[in-house]
Amino acid sequence: MLLQWELVNSEVFSSSANIEMLVAAQDLMMLEMETYVRREESRLAAIKRSLERIRNETHLAPSSSSSLSASRHFSTASYVGHPVNALHIISRWGDVQEQASMGGDLWTVTRRELHTDLSVTLPDSRDFFGSIEALVRLQETYQLPTSELANGVVHGDSADHPMSGFEMYAMGKASLRAGSFGQAVQWLDLAIAAKDGSFSPEDAMADLADAYQLIADYSTAVNVLQLAHENAPGNEAIASKLEDFRRINNTMGSTKAKTAWRRPKLKSTKAYEALCRGEQLKLPDVDSEQQALKCRYKPGILPFVRYKEEMLNRKPHIVLFHDVMSDAEAKTMKMEAMHKLERAHVADNENKHGHSASAKRISQVSWLWDDHANKTIHQLSRRVADITGLQTGVVSGLHSAEPFQILNYGIGGQYEPHVDYFAGNHSHSSLPEHVRASGNRLATFMFYLNDVHAGGATVFPKLKVGIPPTKNGAAFWYNIGLNGDVDPLTEHAGCPVLLGQKWVANKWIHEHGQDQYRTCRAPYS
Repeated sequence: MLLQWELVNSEVFSSSANIEMLVAAQDLMMLEMETYVRREESRLAAIKRSLERIRNETHLAPSSSSSLSASRHFSTASYVGHPVNALHIISRWGDVQEQASMGGDLWTVTRRELHTDLSVTLPDSRDFFGSIEALVRLQETYQLPTSELANGVVHGDSADHPMSGFEMYAMGKASLRAGSFGQAVQWLDLAIAAKDGSFSPEDAMADLADAYQLIADYSTAVNVLQLAHENAPGNEAIASKLEDFRRINNTMGSTKAKTAWRRPKLKSTKAYEALCRGEQLKLPDVDSEQQALKCRYKPGILPFVRYKEEMLNRKPHIVLFHDVMSDAEAKTMKMEAMHKLERAHVADNENKHGHSASAKRISQVSWLWDDHANKTIHQLSRRVADITGLQTGVVSGLHSAEPFQILNYGIGGQYEPHVDYFAGNHSHSSLPEHVRASGNRLATFMFYLNDVHAGGATVFPKLKVGIPPTKNGAAFWYNIGLNGDVDPLTEHAGCPVLLGQKWVANKWIHEHGQDQYRTCRAPYS
């Protein structure tokens, strides 16, 4: 220890007066050290409490060596497939990082090891609020009761524990921003009643008053603010808002206002969400065109191979192929894409790169070319060609199809209504030149790599057609008609994933090289 001391210009040992001053300072030094020790003990106790809570919530039990390597009592994939569990995981990491960051350099090293050794990306506040917004979207789309979701129940499946008061408060604020005013009232009421000390109840009451005002319940808005003011009489912001709301109530209170439970939605949005819930689908027993649909064994290019084909729509041609890949092939595609996933983007003509991240598309994406080191990727591309009768390889130096686009959808993952064909000069500007030069996207072939417990359907709003994600199956449709024109009826969407995970692999087939392969007659004619 003494060898670690540094030599300084000032001396103490050479003066007895200085040494006497050290004796006098000892009591103060001991007091400061004792305060420091108590503070550190308090911090470590808080970390231990967080650790114990996390261990209990995630069903982890210490092993005989008191390490964290004990086995889990649940399937990880199934666990994170529940959106409330996924939210809890992200929330807990926020708590862990807040506590651990007080450890200084040790946490910096640990964080670096997690990223380098395990390729783990740690969440931040954007992930928490993104998860909250996704849950609000799920509640809106699938009309989930607030009381059930707050208790962690989704589609009859329970999370490991209910939402915390802070999570419910965040749900209330997000619902307010999304225009779901009545839903916001329900969440904020529950959050205030939780009384878990994780947020200011007066702030929550102020937000609750805003929600009541937006559904035209002015008197209740004033009453809520009055209670908040009584609880925090020194809060000038609440006092000022209370005066404003009183004036509004005096003006509007006698007026019979029409209650707006939420901000109006576009007709197209309501139709899309109804299809995601399985409503408004075409029914074969009432639709004459749908009555003509059928299933068959479709011959491929190879004469001895047949594929199970279910016709879903005639014009445009939309089908679902069953059992066209094996479990091992699906697993290979997921494993090869796993460590290359990045946030998916949408076309954006105002962005200099031609694309940007958007709430319209919540997923992560990876690309696998046919010449990938794993031969399975090439074999699956050849299978797409065999099933569809179209080229998927290189023709005259140009690619007749894009690489496989592997998509993994997270909490409330979705892709709002869109078309796959290129509709503008900038919509495919991010693609390599040899792909852009191969024409428009003639057709879409989409492998479903796993089953989804609830939600996640592929729907065509203008056709009222829905395709449930079917493990080892594949959807196929033409984006361009026989006359060469793009078909706006092929507008489709990936519904939010309600329970479980969703993996798909898209293969977009281009016009180039298909002259001798796509016949001029419509299928089944």
